[in-house]
Amino acid sequence: LVLIRLQGGLHVFLGVLGAAAVVLWRTRGERGLSEARLAWFAVLAAGLVITTVTYDAACVVRDACYGAEAPAPLGFAMSGLSDTRLATPLIEATLLLIAAGGLLSLKRPLTPSLIALGGAAALLRVALTPASVRGADAIGIEAAAFVVLGIVLLLVAVWAERRTRAITPQGVPNDG
Repeated sequence: LVLIRLQGGLHVFLGVLGAAAVVLWRTRGERGLSEARLAWFAVLAAGLVITTVTYDAACVVRDACYGAEAPAPLGFAMSGLSDTRLATPLIEATLLLIAAGGLLSLKRPLTPSLIALGGAAALLRVALTPASVRGADAIGIEAAAFVVLGIVLLLVAVWAERRTRAITPQGVPNDG
């Protein structure tokens, strides 16, 4: 069922940097964190979260739900392995869907909520890194970069929401 096989693995952080570069290029005439730039980053965050959830949930079809070794009932037997393992990609997809549902169901402006979801996704990836198949060995420069990215996105989301609330008259709904 695998149509494309990537021998070197996926380099997620390089993809995030590439997508951010495209957003910066598309908004090159904007100054600072303008409304247009924030909206593009919200779309980028939403797209990356949707992509992550889809890719992680498809681990069942790809037969690649492997995570760290874990005893049953947390871990379960996977094809070709004698030990039981966590289904780390399914855990990540589930937690991202819960975070998305929680953030998007709040009566908050959409743009800051999507940016916060991107920050949560970056921090969740780092939090689940020790549960990956490589375990604690996977913690390195990429994990540190995702921590910084997650914190920056959460701070930008808080700033954007405060700015949105400051310029929106009381009683007027604002969908971001």
